[in-house]
Amino acid sequence: MNLKEKIQNNLTNSLKTGEKTQISVLRQILAAIHNLEIDKKAKKQELSEADILGIIRREVKKRTEAIELFSQGKREDLVEQEKQELRILQEYLPPPLSDSEIEAAIDKLIQKEEIVSPKDFGRLMGILMKEFSSRAEPAKISEILKKKLTTNQAERELSS
Repeated sequence: MNLKEKIQNNLTNSLKTGEKTQISVLRQILAAIHNLEIDKKAKKQELSEADILGIIRREVKKRTEAIELFSQGKREDLVEQEKQELRILQEYLPPPLSDSEIEAAIDKLIQKEEIVSPKDFGRLMGILMKEFSSRAEPAKISEILKKKLTTNQAERELSS
């Protein structure tokens, strides 16, 4: 069962049980998926799981930002609502990679590419994003990659 079917099945179950928050969140996701499907069909492209995960990630980001803003505005009722929606959305995301898993993948990539420098950041980031965009935040990957590249550069300069 793909992710869209899972969301549709969960919506059906939520409608039966009357879980209003879950119904609302799942309908929003399905509407966004439907809109993206229309855009993709116009471009003669297929909708992928990565596209759906991207939609969910955008919704997670919106909820996270809303929680922060509502907390600053002392609106605890809205903070709790957003947190409930965030928990529902996170059920559909794969478990995130730990920092050590990201570091191991970067080390492996650096070894595979042999000689890399901070100038290669963009190219390496593109490779890593294709591989891990569904399981790690781009900012986290970027931070670890920059640290690894500068450390790698410093080590090479010392050994020369």
